[in-house]
Amino acid sequence: MFRVITAGALALMLTACGSMPTRIALEPATKQGLVEIRVLSVLPQDEVIVRAETFGASAALGGGLIGALIDSKVAEGRQNAVQDVLVPFYQSVDDYDFRSGFERNLGVALANGTTLKFAPLERTAMPMMPKVLVERMAAMKVGDGHLTITTRYAFTSDFSRLNVTAYAEMKMPGLEKPAYLNTFIYQSRAAGTGGPDSIKSWSDKKGAAYRAAMDEASRELIAMVQIDLAANATDPIDAAKATLEQIDGATKRPVSGVVLATNGERTMLRNAAGNIYSLVQ
Repeated sequence: MFRVITAGALALMLTACGSMPTRIALEPATKQGLVEIRVLSVLPQDEVIVRAETFGASAALGGGLIGALIDSKVAEGRQNAVQDVLVPFYQSVDDYDFRSGFERNLGVALANGTTLKFAPLERTAMPMMPKVLVERMAAMKVGDGHLTITTRYAFTSDFSRLNVTAYAEMKMPGLEKPAYLNTFIYQSRAAGTGGPDSIKSWSDKKGAAYRAAMDEASRELIAMVQIDLAANATDPIDAAKATLEQIDGATKRPVSGVVLATNGERTMLRNAAGNIYSLVQ
């Protein structure tokens, strides 16, 4: 496994903290007119990148060099604190291949778990260049769709939880805007108390907790995509609602919305923007 991350992939990961686009539902008339959907999975990462990040000083000081330097030094200190447990962590999970398992299961789920007709899944480690996508769209026929699913994963800032996010966008010939668009967010339960203790917890028993969380993320993300493709533009008015928390260290962000599924341990819900979350209860 390689621990090299490109600037583009890094930028993709960092956008996890920003706002996500509002859902564009796949309309019933569009579904009926679809003959076949090509699916492209974009998954840039070979493995999770354990990198300390600190945000706050720069923003609190109104930006500028001093705040940036403070943030940089704090991040450097946090990275040094976990350095001793990084090698054992990577050794414990070096043989784990999230990409292959996720894409294999995604291809099977789309082929068998929806009423839509999907072509065999295509895979790439890097986003498709706009020119290539334009050429693809030009070669498509009426009734064809092109669904791109881009997936990224990272630890929270204290390393205690895993966030795995998938962004899905479907384009169709003759339409300027996407025919379908949504974002799906999975967060694991906590492992350890943060910092080196969490990295060690992810490493223990040949990375059992890490492997289990990534396997669960794969199942949950695929289920969210399936549910959303089958759903209407709006959820039932009388659907159950809930408020859960997306946690990053000491920061707890409430996520409220319509409950789509629950199993007693975690709940899948849709927020006001239409994005779907799978969070621990």
